[in-house]
Amino acid sequence: MIGPALAHAEVTWLKNGGLYLNGASSRMYDALSPEHVQIQLVERVAHFHQTVFAEAEFDVGLDFLTCWQNWIVQRPEPGSVLHFVAHQQHPLSRDDLERAVSLWPQLAQFSEQLVQAWPPAVAGLHRLVFADGQVRLTLHFGPQGDAWHDLNKPDSQPASRPGSVVIIGAGIAGACLARNLAERGVSVQILDSLTPGQAASGNRQGALYAKLGVDYSPQTALSLSALLFAERFYQQFQTYQSSTGQAPFFHATGLLQLAFNDHEQQRQHKFLARNHYPTGVLYPVTAQQASDLVGVTVHRGGLWFPQGGWLAPSQLCQALVQHPLITVHPHCRVTGMAQSDRLWQISARQSNATAGSDQILNLESDQLVICAGAQTPELLPQAWLAPGERLRLKPIRGQVSHLPAAAITSPSAVICGSRYLNPQHDGIAVTGATFDLRDGNPLPTTASHQENLTELDSLLPGILNTEHPAVTAENLQGRVAFRCTTHDYQPVAGVFATQSMKTNAGAWMFTGLGSKGLTYAPLLAEYLADRMCSQPAALPHALAHRLRVERVLQQE
Repeated sequence: MIGPALAHAEVTWLKNGGLYLNGASSRMYDALSPEHVQIQLVERVAHFHQTVFAEAEFDVGLDFLTCWQNWIVQRPEPGSVLHFVAHQQHPLSRDDLERAVSLWPQLAQFSEQLVQAWPPAVAGLHRLVFADGQVRLTLHFGPQGDAWHDLNKPDSQPASRPGSVVIIGAGIAGACLARNLAERGVSVQILDSLTPGQAASGNRQGALYAKLGVDYSPQTALSLSALLFAERFYQQFQTYQSSTGQAPFFHATGLLQLAFNDHEQQRQHKFLARNHYPTGVLYPVTAQQASDLVGVTVHRGGLWFPQGGWLAPSQLCQALVQHPLITVHPHCRVTGMAQSDRLWQISARQSNATAGSDQILNLESDQLVICAGAQTPELLPQAWLAPGERLRLKPIRGQVSHLPAAAITSPSAVICGSRYLNPQHDGIAVTGATFDLRDGNPLPTTASHQENLTELDSLLPGILNTEHPAVTAENLQGRVAFRCTTHDYQPVAGVFATQSMKTNAGAWMFTGLGSKGLTYAPLLAEYLADRMCSQPAALPHALAHRLRVERVLQQE
């Protein structure tokens, strides 16, 4: 694969203010064009709780905008979803799209949102979500191929949506999935051993980034799709949260992927020679340009991701589960999972420090999802596995160090290399994390703090104020979390169906996100909710195939 940027569509602007779109459709648009849109000519499939439209050419999006407007007028029930699927070999630039849709001020309520969420011209599928999840737009950019044909193929299975789902785990994976399902009208109950965003998703700060491969492989395509979707998702969700008076959890500072040594510099040179990315995604910078962007002196150049930044994961998880259709059961230890008459029976013991005694919970749901990270293997009933079969999941210890703002020269943007350093917030900048494969110590250690300090000093010489008393491994505070990853370091998101279980029994697994949970979780939650609700998938088959559960099952 060579990727992934595409040329923009060619537009001829007319003297009357209209435009002529060159390409497959060769259509002309003017102020009167909305009067000629005939929604009934667009292929339409209507199912319970969802309406799906598909068209061969998206063009300037007029059919979509008119369809959205008409759907809102019909006052759909909460949880109903309008899904619009379209193809465009060469998408418009954002500036051209904004100029084109300005022809129709009567659609401004919808077109302004489309322009804001418009993706860069990158080949593949792009999922855009509007109206708190009630409107979904799936765009396929580039030549029509298997991804488009798979997406446009009618589903042979009857459409259905679960009435209820139990999710085990309230980290970033479980919280994203719970929110996604709730916005589709599904009642969700979450069981967590702690509280939302307190285990692997509990760090004060986490970077939003992806290290894209030198060759544009399916793995790189998945990482890029996840990154672009996450950037849109966090911006949109933060806008919603801000309207309710909540403090920001996403800080879009930009992110520098530093060419911190000769090996990484050579890797980035190969990456740039073999790939063409839109500048809205990333672009190379010199050491001086990088220094200007991050506000501190760096001695090498790198790759600048203008839409990157950092998040407060725990705060984010807590905000995601605030929804009328989500109930959280904290401090729970799952004691049983079994299926009876197509319903899942989940039992758990919930500790209650106030009452001084435990409470027994017995929940029932249509479907069940395990999002328990490193705890997944111990939760899985042995009856689900064949004799001698095991999950190829492993916990990796990661310790971060909390640097007092006075002890460093804080950058204004995230810097990633052998370690990451976030801008200081509330007097603390987080750096890390260690990568400890065979260390089960849950407590911060002096040795790990020293490792973080040594690596940071090598990455950014002079950024530490070595005379500050806090800049010693013995005095630093920090936190340990255990990332859950797979044998091939690729995430898992799919149905759990083994020979010992009923086919399509409604059990799912969503785990193994490793150190890229903040990047992967939003898109994979979107994809998994698509499958659970029998809606058009946010990922093409070639990428979704990489997420299947079967690949992490192994006979010992």
